[in-house]
Amino acid sequence: MCMTPSSPGGAGRSRDLLHGVSGVRRNSSAHARASYRALERETEGLFEVIRRDLGVRVRYVHTDPYRNAAELCADLRENRSMLLRTIACDDPHPLLGDRAVDQLRVVHDVFGHAALGLGFDLQSEYATWLQCRTLFSARARGAAFCELVGAVTAYVLTGTKPALRAGLPPAGL
Repeated sequence: MCMTPSSPGGAGRSRDLLHGVSGVRRNSSAHARASYRALERETEGLFEVIRRDLGVRVRYVHTDPYRNAAELCADLRENRSMLLRTIACDDPHPLLGDRAVDQLRVVHDVFGHAALGLGFDLQSEYATWLQCRTLFSARARGAAFCELVGAVTAYVLTGTKPALRAGLPPAGL
């Protein structure tokens, strides 16, 4: 059975990835470090496609810029630009630099939310993951899952943004 954040037990398992439960392979693992290095490299290339080929301009801000995904999508569609609350406002990620985290969020927003026209609810976030996961190699996909699904699921289920962690999902999640 494939577990998803919207399937029974799937959301809790995804949330647990960010809260230190369920056997997550932590950032001390060479496998996790390699996955995050691949994610950073691949994200940089995808960000360049967005910037150079699609002509999207990104402006970094220190507050949440959009009330909903419709505003984000409209800004991208009408102006080929977007605002992004920079990760520099938060504690640093244990394995990714601020630039890489910001670029990953741009990739997720452009190739996920804007491409599909979806919101920020749990099911929409998972759908954007399904859209974006094919952009990443098998090596980077575990790290991408934790960053794009685990953190959002934890936030939706608990109402608070989890501390950034570096881990990989258990097999089968």
